[in-house]
Amino acid sequence: MARLEEMPRTATAHALEETRVFMLFKIKLESLLFARPKIGVVIAEQLAKILSARLRAILEKPE
Repeated sequence: MARLEEMPRTATAHALEETRVFMLFKIKLESLLFARPKIGVVIAEQLAKILSARLRAILEKPE
């Protein structure tokens, strides 16, 4: 989310086992999306699914 909104990140992660971490810099992402627009469509679809599921979970939460 921070990448999309150009805001500082607000989450921290801790690995429980050996892990590979990949950094995705904005300029590299923009270059990739310019060169391969279909990747942008896939990313947008996945983000929409995640956001939809999160919104549904909030709306269905009993008060």
